[in-house]
Amino acid sequence: MKIRLLFVSGILASITAWTETHYVATNGPSMPPYTSWATAGSNIIDVVNCAMTNNALRTIWVSNGTYYLTNQVVVTNSLTLQSVNGRDVTIVDGHNYPGKPVTNRCFYMSDQDAAVLDGFTISNGYAGDGGAIYGGGTTRNCSITLNMSTNRGGGVYLGILITNCIISRNFAGARGGGIYNSLKIVGCVIGENGTGSGGGGSGGGGGAFLPGGNFMQKCIVISNWGTVQSGYGGALYLRDATVRNCMIAYNTNVYYGGLYVRGGYIENCTIVHNRGNDVGGIAMINNQYVNTPISNSIVMFNTPINYCQGTHTTGIFYNCCITSMPDIATNCITDNPLFVSTNDANYRLSKFSPCVNAGANEAWMLDAFDLGGYSRVDRFSGVVDMGCYEYLPQGMMFSVP
Repeated sequence: MKIRLLFVSGILASITAWTETHYVATNGPSMPPYTSWATAGSNIIDVVNCAMTNNALRTIWVSNGTYYLTNQVVVTNSLTLQSVNGRDVTIVDGHNYPGKPVTNRCFYMSDQDAAVLDGFTISNGYAGDGGAIYGGGTTRNCSITLNMSTNRGGGVYLGILITNCIISRNFAGARGGGIYNSLKIVGCVIGENGTGSGGGGSGGGGGAFLPGGNFMQKCIVISNWGTVQSGYGGALYLRDATVRNCMIAYNTNVYYGGLYVRGGYIENCTIVHNRGNDVGGIAMINNQYVNTPISNSIVMFNTPINYCQGTHTTGIFYNCCITSMPDIATNCITDNPLFVSTNDANYRLSKFSPCVNAGANEAWMLDAFDLGGYSRVDRFSGVVDMGCYEYLPQGMMFSVP
């Protein structure tokens, strides 16, 4: 589509902006430039390469089916690659599995935020870094599963924004089984990812390895793992990262089954049933580097109980519900949090939970939402709850004139 804009101010000038749409279908006749379903390309790589012949904003629509790759798809311009009917029926397969000679990552994306992947299952990718996706841009509404890297980011390496994605069963040889160093991760499920050798003591992060300035919000990090002592954090390895309104549960590792933290902030999280085989099932804070505040969080039912490594000097836990009371806790409780049902993994707060209205309000909560999508500070009490879920009072509200 061509849009012509005319401006008159002393002289006549014209600005011409181009937008164009391309199409991909498994049975497409492959007639360049693929600008209708009647001329759709059957090979994603060919259509992407055609769409990137200039820097104009382009959209590529991809129809249902499985698309097997013989090389990585390279997206370097302002381009949105989007499925028609979502990730359940639109699969991009890197072709890396026994019997297939191809070993390539699925997508390489530029570092500009205008590059978008939307609505795919991305699987069977393989690379040194980023088995499924390497680079920047936005990845949304995708399932990233069964990918592998020999080093970092079994699923995703880098990325400006990852949102509403399922990142599962990926593996990294050293760091970040699911994700390595993505700037912002929102509303994702990160589960059953793992790491291997650990990179000589600085590896780990079965679910994600976030080395600095990263932000994770409203995510479920569950059943991730690590295999060796030199890799820390079955769920997350954090360096100066912020994790907020997240559930971190049932993760395992030899060292520090839940979190391994070297600076940052843990805010309104529920950290439960994580297990470290040798040291620390819970949120581990390595105070040899920097104190890390954990606030308004529930840290319970993790094994073994081991809060810190190194020398702590000031308070670490603030307004939290924790298993036992170390001298690094301020305004904390050790009561049973009384979840709705731990047997059913329902970690919402019951009516009689001591964590209800027991947190401390912070500025970021004003327009924020909990893991379930409800206001972080409810209108009834005006006080935040501990953990990733707000308790929802039952009843009716009446307005009296």
